[in-house]
Amino acid sequence: MIKKILLPALTHFISFTLFAQVNLLDASTLPDSLKENAHSVKREEKYFFEIKDIDEARLSVHQIFTVLDAGGDDVLFFYEFSDEFRRLEDAEIKVYDARGKLLNKYKKREMHAEGTGEGLVRDGTVYYFRVAAPAYPVTVTYDYEVKYKGTLNYPDYQIAFPEQAVENSKYVASVPAEIDLRFKAKNIDLTPVITSVGKNKFYSWEVRNLRAINQEEGAARGGSMYPQVMIAPNRFSMDDNKGDFTSWRSFGRWYGGLSKGSMNLTEVTKNFLKNMTKDAADDKGKMKIIYDYLQKNFRYVSIQLGIGGYKPFAASFVDQKKYGDCKALSNYTQACLDAVGIKSYSALINAEYNREPVDPTFPHNDFNHVILCIPTNKDTTWLECTSNTNEFGILGSFTENRNALLITPEGGVLVSTPKSSPAENLFSVSTTITLREDASGISETTFATTGEYKQDLINYLFNEKKDNQTKFLINYMGFLQPDDYELTKNKKEDVA
Repeated sequence: MIKKILLPALTHFISFTLFAQVNLLDASTLPDSLKENAHSVKREEKYFFEIKDIDEARLSVHQIFTVLDAGGDDVLFFYEFSDEFRRLEDAEIKVYDARGKLLNKYKKREMHAEGTGEGLVRDGTVYYFRVAAPAYPVTVTYDYEVKYKGTLNYPDYQIAFPEQAVENSKYVASVPAEIDLRFKAKNIDLTPVITSVGKNKFYSWEVRNLRAINQEEGAARGGSMYPQVMIAPNRFSMDDNKGDFTSWRSFGRWYGGLSKGSMNLTEVTKNFLKNMTKDAADDKGKMKIIYDYLQKNFRYVSIQLGIGGYKPFAASFVDQKKYGDCKALSNYTQACLDAVGIKSYSALINAEYNREPVDPTFPHNDFNHVILCIPTNKDTTWLECTSNTNEFGILGSFTENRNALLITPEGGVLVSTPKSSPAENLFSVSTTITLREDASGISETTFATTGEYKQDLINYLFNEKKDNQTKFLINYMGFLQPDDYELTKNKKEDVA
């Protein structure tokens, strides 16, 4: 039965291999048209993603890349993450010279492996390996398999990256028809060939002779410009917790169910919070007091334990330990606000500078962070609960101008986070130099900053040790090597 199910996928792969009659390991066989504007060329790629059941899947990958010069060295870095829901089963790397002669090969056991979890708890392993290029062009092959024990995140079809051409690439997905899948092409007009065999459906995408796209400096990240196909489940399961991903509302209901009962502060803590905020003039004042209390007494620790990193620690645990990750600290702040009569909602968001907002029309798990939203009759307040330095109600470039998924009792609701104006992000520098008679002198530089620039100074200057402060002043700010300096703070401006 298994052989019958796999037959269509294998047929796709065989026909693909027959197409490639030339020696792809020999860089001289690379068409000149694909070298234009390219630092690397994806000569051959075969993805086979087999969804076996609602909670089980397997991915097999074969790739051949030719790196033309040092600008394509990012291709020579192999990186895969493993945890209890996604495990790297096997991997092999082979390196060839310009004529296709084998130089080296490496197995999984020879790769670097590092545990993740901030040093407190090991919640996953990163396998990585940097291939050394003896000369250019150099060709490298990657063959690896990944086993999924949870199916919330299907691997997308990432067709090309900046300044990378594609000679041949194919992605085949096999899925039980009763489960099926969803897809959406971005930055490319590409539709799959869909076939059915028995109880399974097969989706096949193929790309040939795609020229490299120039990388525009300062442009948004690759997802906004480069061709890909987003692939997502209709139904999924993580650690026996089944969910529906056909809408943002249904996904929000699943996520909200994971934290059910987690806002369990003790009566002692609730009374403490009520007493702490009793003199506040209004709800906004209570929010500020609680946020200040959070920033001064709790710290962020990245621990992704639980159901794929989605289930937060209980509020009582965070209250006792005084630490948590983004979802745990957001859940704790939500519980604190609830204790003083203020309703709020955790919000999933895709964080990091210059990230593209999630697509409202295609439910897909692009989220990597959790913040808190407090809607009121007059306005809405957003809180970054992991920061000890953010101003109250200011998100900054890490999460502003995105689509956040509010986790409400009715399910997920996609809303926009605020965006700052240029006038709210200012950087002004003035320097006064006092010269002595012996030609020595003292300089005083005043940084007047707001918004993102102010946050940069706090994070990378004032909160760092002396050596790192010096590196920041020289490498980022462009100062000459200072013999000695003293940093002082002012509420309205930062002075160095």
